[in-house]
Amino acid sequence: MGQNNAIQDIKFSNFILKRCTSIQIGSYFLASAYLIEKSIANFLADDTIMMFLSVQLVAFFIISILLFLFLFSSLALFYSNRRSSRKRHVGIWNPASKKRFRIYLVYCIIGVLTLILLWTNGLHNVIAPAGFILYAILLIILSGSEKNFYLFSGIAFLLAATCFMIPAYWYSSMLILGIVYVVYGIVMK
Repeated sequence: MGQNNAIQDIKFSNFILKRCTSIQIGSYFLASAYLIEKSIANFLADDTIMMFLSVQLVAFFIISILLFLFLFSSLALFYSNRRSSRKRHVGIWNPASKKRFRIYLVYCIIGVLTLILLWTNGLHNVIAPAGFILYAILLIILSGSEKNFYLFSGIAFLLAATCFMIPAYWYSSMLILGIVYVVYGIVMK
């Protein structure tokens, strides 16, 4: 029995997107899209306190919201999978999970640097589509044997194409991606 557990431990990666994790990540997408939209709307309005802030502070606020989205989504994925691995009596940090985590970290660093490069070069209309494309590629890289990652990456590619054609569609694209995560989590229960 211990031998069988060791084989499962080596070949199985614990980072799987199902049920409550998907609902949590979807709600984080919805909340961050709402906060970003409201911060931009309040910055552009004439009768709010945010109109007195500089563009750099509003950009810092938006980047902070996106970093919290990334952090909370990653933590939700980690803690839910830690709970499921304990139920199966399998270690969460097996070789397959370690490999996926390293790829995740390296790719996220490359993605952030790419988005910063786009920002500093003044390509502001390309940031949202590039973010969706980077997110879709990350899901494809981390998919392994999970077919649901391909569903989310395909939707992210379609939303990126829509954002390329209509640059102001980023808010609706984030909402759609959040709703897809929530619906997928409800359906998978």
